[in-house]
Amino acid sequence: MDAEPGRGVGMRSLDGRFWQFAGAYATTALADGVRFAALPLLAASLTHRPLLVALVGVGESLPWLVVGLPSGVLVDRHDRKRVVQVAAVVREVVMLVLIAALLLHRDTVALLIGLAFLLGSADTFSANAQVGLVRSLVRPEQMEAANSVVGGVNAIGTSLVGPALGSLLFAAGILLPFGTDLAAVGLALLLLVPLAGDYRAVADQAKTETGAWREMREGVVWLWGHRPLRTLALLVAASNLAVAMLFSILVLFVLEVMNLSAAAYGPLLASLAVGALGGALLGGRYGGRWRTPLGLAAILLVQGLALAALAIFPIVPVAVVGFVLGGLGAGIWDVMVVSYRQRVVPDAILGRVTSGFRVIGIGATPVGALLGGVLAGDLGLRAPVLAGGAISVLAAGVAWRSLSRADLAVPGLTTVGDV
Repeated sequence: MDAEPGRGVGMRSLDGRFWQFAGAYATTALADGVRFAALPLLAASLTHRPLLVALVGVGESLPWLVVGLPSGVLVDRHDRKRVVQVAAVVREVVMLVLIAALLLHRDTVALLIGLAFLLGSADTFSANAQVGLVRSLVRPEQMEAANSVVGGVNAIGTSLVGPALGSLLFAAGILLPFGTDLAAVGLALLLLVPLAGDYRAVADQAKTETGAWREMREGVVWLWGHRPLRTLALLVAASNLAVAMLFSILVLFVLEVMNLSAAAYGPLLASLAVGALGGALLGGRYGGRWRTPLGLAAILLVQGLALAALAIFPIVPVAVVGFVLGGLGAGIWDVMVVSYRQRVVPDAILGRVTSGFRVIGIGATPVGALLGGVLAGDLGLRAPVLAGGAISVLAAGVAWRSLSRADLAVPGLTTVGDV
C-alpha cells in the first residue's frame, strides 16, 4: 500500500544479500562495543591522568582527520566489499599485537594510543565503504529501512550488548574482551565471503582519471557546494565535539564522580543503546518526518540538556534518562542524515563525499576528546560535561535558523511499501 508521508518502506522488503551484510555488520558492531568498554578501562588501569586516558579516545577518532579523505578515493576506486574485508584483516593483526603485549606485560598508555590509531584507521576505510555497500544492496525507497537495520544492530552491538559484555569480561580477565573482539571480527570476515556481486562505484563515463589529489578535491568541493549537506556536516561536528568531551573522560567520571565500579561502566552505557535502538527504529519508520529544522533542533537541544543535567546531578537515574534520550536522538539523526546523503550524492563520488562529511563531523571528535581531557585536568571531571551541554544547545539554535524544509527535501522521491 502507499506509505504515509514521511514513511519509507518496511524492513520486510529488504532482500537476502542485504541481510547477509547485516549479519557481518552486527558481528563487527559487537566487537566494537566490547572494545569500546575494554580499551578505556585498560587505559584507566595504567594511569589515572584524565588527559592520558582521553588520548586513547583521540587515537581512535583522529584517523578521520588523517586518512579520511584518502579513504574516500580508495572506496570510489575499488570494490566496497573488498575494502571492508581488508580493513577487518588489518584490525585482526592489530588486536593480535595488543594481546601479545598484554601477555608479555608490555602494555603502556603510549602503545594503547598507537594501536587505537591503527584500529581507528581500519574503521575509517570500513565505515566509508559500508555506506556505499548499503546503497548498492537496496533501492532508493528502501534507504531508511536499511539504515534503520544498520543503526539498530549498531546500537545493540556497540552500545547495548558489547560494552556491558566488555566491562564484565575485563573484570573477569584482562585478555577476555580483546580475545572476544578478535573472534567476532574473524566471524564477520567469514560471513562476508558468500556475499556475491560487484560493489564498485558506478563510474562517471564523462570523466578521465585525474589523480588522487584532484579526486579528493572533487569530493570536498561537491560537498561544500551543497549547502544542506555542508550545514548538516557542521552540525554533526558540533554534536560530536560535545559528546566526545564527555566520553573521553566518562570512565573516570563513572568511577570517581558517580562512585560506581568498573563492572557498572558497561551496563550504564547500555542505557544509551536502548535509546539508540529506539531511535533507529523510529528513524526507519518516520525518517522523512524528522528531516526538518524543528526535528534536528529538538534532537540537539535534548542532547545539550541531558549533558548539563548529568554534570549538575551525577547520579544513576539522571545518567540513565540522559543516555536514553541522547541515544534516541542520535539514532533518529543517523538514519535521517545517512539516508539523505545516500540519495542526493552521485554514486561515482559517494565515497569521497562521505569521507569529506565525516572528516568534518567525526574529525571534531578527537578535538572534543582532547579538550575534555584538558578541561577535566584543570577544572575537574564535571567541567567538560557541562561545556558539551552548552555547545549542543548552541548547535540546536543553528539548526533551527540555518535550514528549511526545502533544504532537506529529496526531489522526486516516492515511497511505497509494507509499512
